[in-house]
Amino acid sequence: MLQKLNERIQGVIAWVVIVLIAFTFALFGIEYYMQSHEDASLQLEVNGQPITKKFFELNYWRARQRTQAALKAGQEKQLKKAVLDDIVLNSVSVQAAKMNGFEVSNEQAESAILNIPQFQKEGQFSSDQYQQALSNALFTPETFQQEVRQGMLLNQQRFVFIGTAVALPNEIKHFVKLYLQSRNYNYLIIPATAFTNSSGITDKDISTYYQQHQNEFVSPEQVAIDYISLSPQDLKKNLKPSEEEVTRYYEENYASSPSKPALSEVRTTIENQLIADMAQSQYTKTLEQLTDLSYQTPDSLTSVAETLKLPIQQTPLFSRQGGDTPLTKNPQLLKAAFSHDVLALGNNSEPIQIDNDTVMVLRVNKHLPASHQSLSEVKQQISHLITKEVAQTQAKQVGETLISNSSPAQEADILKKYHLQWQTTEDTPRDTNKVAEPINTLAFSIARIGNKSGKSLDNGDYILVHLKKINDGNLAALDNEQVASITQQLEAGYGEIDYQLYINSLLKEAKITKY
Repeated sequence: MLQKLNERIQGVIAWVVIVLIAFTFALFGIEYYMQSHEDASLQLEVNGQPITKKFFELNYWRARQRTQAALKAGQEKQLKKAVLDDIVLNSVSVQAAKMNGFEVSNEQAESAILNIPQFQKEGQFSSDQYQQALSNALFTPETFQQEVRQGMLLNQQRFVFIGTAVALPNEIKHFVKLYLQSRNYNYLIIPATAFTNSSGITDKDISTYYQQHQNEFVSPEQVAIDYISLSPQDLKKNLKPSEEEVTRYYEENYASSPSKPALSEVRTTIENQLIADMAQSQYTKTLEQLTDLSYQTPDSLTSVAETLKLPIQQTPLFSRQGGDTPLTKNPQLLKAAFSHDVLALGNNSEPIQIDNDTVMVLRVNKHLPASHQSLSEVKQQISHLITKEVAQTQAKQVGETLISNSSPAQEADILKKYHLQWQTTEDTPRDTNKVAEPINTLAFSIARIGNKSGKSLDNGDYILVHLKKINDGNLAALDNEQVASITQQLEAGYGEIDYQLYINSLLKEAKITKY
């Protein structure tokens, strides 16, 4: 328990520290864009400072990239609102931090960047990884450094609240009493499978259920696609360097070596390297052709395949949630296949990166709209559903009977009839591996000793808990280090609450003009 407490304490502090990194990749350059008037098309103003449409669209693009899935119109609207809310929140926070005198120098920001794990390789800052990460997120070094400064600025402001919050002795004692509490209780699991019997279900029951739940029996929209795949690995299969190329490579790279190996010793290594180089060169050239040809003939992949001598492959049908194969579960493929340009307009997709090694162009081969399933198609499924519902209801009824004022004799009869048995656990803390989490959570929700409580689980089983004893946490039993850790946790929690209240007050008072 105390170890978990310590992990949570450290988690709070670590979260506050690494929020810098998350923040910098979520939104960037608020101040930069506020001060830039290159794009006069405004999205909104926050306390008189402009936020451009360009800035909003860039942040929305980043948010869409993180979802990696096709969104319905309603979901897109929600995402746009969430992005705009985040922009306003961070704008108001940065303004307040500066007004309160917080500041971060360029040198401090540069030092922080050098220590961000995402930019390190083998424990050292990697310029290549740094540039690649910035490029992928559409940062420049200048805008990224500016954003790091703002992230550190907000951390300074947040730390003021966390660092000045105070937990009083009686609050610590009360927290330990509750949080380090353990309980003695009996528990019973009533499995729904004990009541599973479909023999009483009639065709009328199934028909009635179908009529009442028709919207639940819908075949999802599906597509099958044609695609052309391109990867260096596939290209390697048809490549073989000539003897002249092998010899030339050997002379250029091994001739001056102090311990010059024989050609026969390094031939395989040389051939593999030459093949890799040839494949990469051919891949770059072919990818450019693939892009051009698929755009020039957007209604077919045939000429693309013939020109590049690449096969057109097909997938089975799959839905927006993905199919049965790894390829048809790929988020980038799903996003492209169900995009408006590909699905509605019938065009080839742009080249999409399926993984680190593969690029693909696809088009829809077959499209099945969502449709209602007939009763005959779902009859067996409905039978299983009714059986499950009846079993869950009966399990719950048995549990509620045991919770009510049933006599010991009645309880004994029920336990015997359904082959049930109470289990006992003692001194069980809130965080335990001895008992399933739903059971222990239910036990800690019971207010009085001697009371019983029950709950249905997602799988249909019903759990029942009888509370026997409450063992309060004892502050005197803890050492100084443990007390200090708990105090730190409480104060960090209080500080976070104070900070959120402060930010909420800033948002409430902010003057926001939308265009």
